[in-house]
Amino acid sequence: MSNINPKYSILILIPLLLIGGYLFLGSNEQTESDMSNDIVIEEPVPEPVVEPVAEPVPEPVVEPVVEPEPVPEPVVEPVVEPEPEPDMANPPPASNPTSISIVSLDIETNSVTVSVNIDGDFDHWHINLDNQLSESGVAGGIMVNYQLSHIFTDVQPGEHTVYVGAVDSSHSLVGEQASQTFTVAELVVEEPELDCEFGFAKVEIDMVESCEMIVIREDFTMELKGDFQFKELTIQKGVTVTWKTTEENLGAGGDVNYHQVFEINGLFDSGSLILGKKWSYTFNEVGVFEYVCPPHPWMIGKITVVDE
Repeated sequence: MSNINPKYSILILIPLLLIGGYLFLGSNEQTESDMSNDIVIEEPVPEPVVEPVAEPVPEPVVEPVVEPEPVPEPVVEPVVEPEPEPDMANPPPASNPTSISIVSLDIETNSVTVSVNIDGDFDHWHINLDNQLSESGVAGGIMVNYQLSHIFTDVQPGEHTVYVGAVDSSHSLVGEQASQTFTVAELVVEEPELDCEFGFAKVEIDMVESCEMIVIREDFTMELKGDFQFKELTIQKGVTVTWKTTEENLGAGGDVNYHQVFEINGLFDSGSLILGKKWSYTFNEVGVFEYVCPPHPWMIGKITVVDE
């Protein structure tokens, strides 16, 4: 053996080393493969989530504000002046009490005006008709400000008494109340005076007035204006009657422009009487004479002639 060449020994040793290395490497790979098959990979278990518990927030404590105690001001005792002793020789004048009086009371039909005068201190005054003012508490009645008179209207006929009193701001009497009695007369309604037209006179029979026809003894004129001015008259024999047209719009609307005085039996006829024209006739015979205006047949008149 000792005769083996070292060069050949190296050549033999090299293959042996390669085979040994291969086997070693293969053994390691098998071991790692087995180890990888034996390892169990466990999935991570999630930890429970713990909700945070909110701790109560304490309310802020408000510290009371302590007001400083007021420092009392020093009390100054008033100096009491000694009251002067009354002068018995010259006593002060007594104050005049408040008084009210009625200065006038004017009556006109059923209206009564009351005027007063007030002396002394007062706020206003009250007035009442036929009832006294209250002596205690509120006086009542009608309150009057800023004037010294008051008017009652629609006062019924008869006897009445008015009461007046000065009061303070609480409407209580100040001083004595005053009063006055008066009478409102019955209202007499006068009948209108009876007015009788021409040819009639007022007569009174059993206190009743009426208009009665009288005898006209003087000449007169009668207007023609839409109708005869006097429808019926009584005249003395010998009186002259004159008719005159005074109707300015006569003839308007297609009407004739004249009037006419025609006795129904033809005793007299004035003919056409235009505006401003007149005609007269003297009645010398006793009797009743009726006449008309032919263009206007509603115009009818009558004259009675007497000889008295």
